[in-house]
Amino acid sequence: SSSLTPTEQRYVQIEKETLAIVHVFHKFDQLLFVKSDVTVDTDHKPLETIFNRPLASARRRLQSMMVTLQRYTFKVEYHKGSTLLLADTLSRAPLPATTHKPVHNEMVYRVDFEADNPELSGFQDALQEIRAAALTDPKQIEVQALVESGWPAQKISVPVAAQQYWSVRHEIKSHDGIKEGHLPCSMRKTILNKLHAAHRGPDFTLRHARSCVFWPGLTSQITTMCKTCIICAQHTQKHPREPLQPYPSNGCAEAAVKSAKHILLTADDFDLPLLSVRNTAPAGHTFSPAQRLFGRVLRSNLPQPSSTLLPSTPPQDIVVKDHTERKSQQKRAYDKRVGPPLPHLQPETKVFAKPSPTSSAKVWIPGKLIGSACPRSYIIKTGMCQHRTPIQRSQMKLFLMTNSQTLRYINAWVQDCKFKKNRLKFGLEVKLHFVVMATITSIIHAHDNLTFITRFIVLRVYNKTVSTIRRIIDTLN
Repeated sequence: SSSLTPTEQRYVQIEKETLAIVHVFHKFDQLLFVKSDVTVDTDHKPLETIFNRPLASARRRLQSMMVTLQRYTFKVEYHKGSTLLLADTLSRAPLPATTHKPVHNEMVYRVDFEADNPELSGFQDALQEIRAAALTDPKQIEVQALVESGWPAQKISVPVAAQQYWSVRHEIKSHDGIKEGHLPCSMRKTILNKLHAAHRGPDFTLRHARSCVFWPGLTSQITTMCKTCIICAQHTQKHPREPLQPYPSNGCAEAAVKSAKHILLTADDFDLPLLSVRNTAPAGHTFSPAQRLFGRVLRSNLPQPSSTLLPSTPPQDIVVKDHTERKSQQKRAYDKRVGPPLPHLQPETKVFAKPSPTSSAKVWIPGKLIGSACPRSYIIKTGMCQHRTPIQRSQMKLFLMTNSQTLRYINAWVQDCKFKKNRLKFGLEVKLHFVVMATITSIIHAHDNLTFITRFIVLRVYNKTVSTIRRIIDTLN
């Protein structure tokens, strides 16, 4: 047995139990290193589960202890404390002081940054704010009491405010007055905004959050925040390809043009290659294009029996079946790399539209659907000005707007229009002031013999003119 240092005495119970296992293996290293059938009996049941999980799923401080045990082969089994008589006896007679660990030839060094030095850390103020908020948080107080006194054996005995922490009760620990696994409710919105500062989507934000913070419901809160973020919506990527719906006729025409260009580039006499194409059945078809059009094979410079030149109309059901199966095969191959079908959008739906490649806009444009141009294309009104020309976009280039985004972008539009209106008004005033002032200055300089009274009258006329100009501008705006 061994005594605990003042720092180790502040460990939570699960860390103390893990530290005991580490101490045993280090003390009897030469005996246990070569054995592969070592069994560790413990009266702390969570250790059995933790050591059966991957190392990455454990807490940071537990990971540092478990890393030092990687060179050993052992398993952890749970037994009641009443059956571990020898271990309980030795724990009541610890050594008076800790002994120095022997220095091995091979040592593992781990760099662990702890925010204990105020001169090196830049977030002491944030930690202090979290500690202050934890003192007034009811859930934090309940969890603190359960961590210190121990969790009940059944979930029904846990207070209602702390029942949502039942599944992670063994992973909650205290560090500098902060419960890892629980942040005060008043601090969660601030933490979410900091996690989403990069605007990289819910998956990235979740990976970032799991590396530093956790509380129940964190995943759903991050997903909701990313879906309602207007900045993410304006810089979103277009939808994945839809399932193949009507056969893409333009693609078929382009394929025919490509085949014709290939013939023109590779053949000296393109009549014979065209004849070969017309006499050959395409892949997946029973009859050639000539047989389907003329009902017979065209005569060529190749030897062929005369019976093939006789008119024989191919059965229509076979031609239709070949064509249908070919299209179905193409659809199955195409749909392996597509997303789900997009829903039909109703008029007055608020959306973000992708800007055209020639547009100077870099972000997706907010707008409202005013009609449907074709089955998968819509007409969108952008901006709040009535004279602005609507744009047409495919549904692949539209992104639905959430309710919170709708309110936010309308407010942004109003502020933008007010700014443009004030800027226009200010520009008109400056230009008219400049014209009037230039006119009066030219009059004064052209007549040097004007008296003081005359100049005073001219300036009064200038002030009256400026007031009239302002009233006219206010009326126009």
